[in-house]
Amino acid sequence: MRIREHTEQDFSMLVELMQKADNRPKEWAISRARSHQNNAHKTILIAEEDGCVLGYVGIRESETNAETEVILGSQLDHLACLTWIAVHPDFRRRGIATELLKNCGSWASEKDKKGIWLDCRKKLVPFYENAGYVVAGSYSDKGSERYVLVKQ
Repeated sequence: MRIREHTEQDFSMLVELMQKADNRPKEWAISRARSHQNNAHKTILIAEEDGCVLGYVGIRESETNAETEVILGSQLDHLACLTWIAVHPDFRRRGIATELLKNCGSWASEKDKKGIWLDCRKKLVPFYENAGYVVAGSYSDKGSERYVLVKQ
């Protein structure tokens, strides 16, 4: 398996995987994938094997909202943001997401960031903690509890 930045040639496989892994409509997947193309401030890293895209992670240099500004404050200037991660259902529990996370750290370092932050649902917190992330706080979003985690 190889982790690398996505290219235009990966577009159709990436859109298909986004639909399957995230149960999202095709229009959403196309829009999301396009927003990361040819943009120096964000990218999609893909896990590839034998020409197939098995998983992906979106990462950007910065992202903020009122809740994360309160929780992380001035740290936000020094952290990249993991926007989403998913693995094809047939390839889950094989360490692919963990490898994608490791490569996010390298990408963030190249952008002079000292770490990565993300927010997620409660059920995902143990996965990120196992990858070295620490809960920095939580907030309520439309009745759902969200957790902000950081890895430096």
